[in-house]
Amino acid sequence: MLEVATSFILEREFAWDAQAIGLGIACSFGTTLILGIFIIAVNQVSLVNQASVLTILVGVGPLASLFLFSSSWLRGSALQILVADSAIFASMFNACSLLEGFAINSTIEGTLYCKDNFLVAATVLSKIARFVGTSSGRAIVDHCHRNGYAAVQLSMAVLSCCTIIKVRPLLPNRDGLAE
Repeated sequence: MLEVATSFILEREFAWDAQAIGLGIACSFGTTLILGIFIIAVNQVSLVNQASVLTILVGVGPLASLFLFSSSWLRGSALQILVADSAIFASMFNACSLLEGFAINSTIEGTLYCKDNFLVAATVLSKIARFVGTSSGRAIVDHCHRNGYAAVQLSMAVLSCCTIIKVRPLLPNRDGLAE
């Protein structure tokens, strides 16, 4: 949803052409790789546990979502939107990857909750989300404009934080034990 809505906003509000939009979105997605490498480095030197990294990553979402709004206190530039996208996509993508890793480690072979079933369910659900997200992102921007879309994005980011607050006690700490 993020890249579709951003593309529409850049086209509609800032008159960007397809090539500029593609480059801007690609740069935005590139930050995901950089953040992912940084997270791997942090994990290698054991500066903080993965549950703390996950909490920090998810906390970025609501803060970055605020920069999607267009208001008198925010200039509303295209760069502002792309920076917000970069922060949201990179943090949420990496948080999702960490959370899926925790989930895979929690599977129970020989039961309905085995790794294979988890991977099938995760794949199917992510494809459904991509299908729904691409059309709904554009529709939300079209009907509710940029601030309506920003409010939806902020709401989803806050729900992600609530999810992490709920599951964090179940996540392993540095010693591999739940907190």
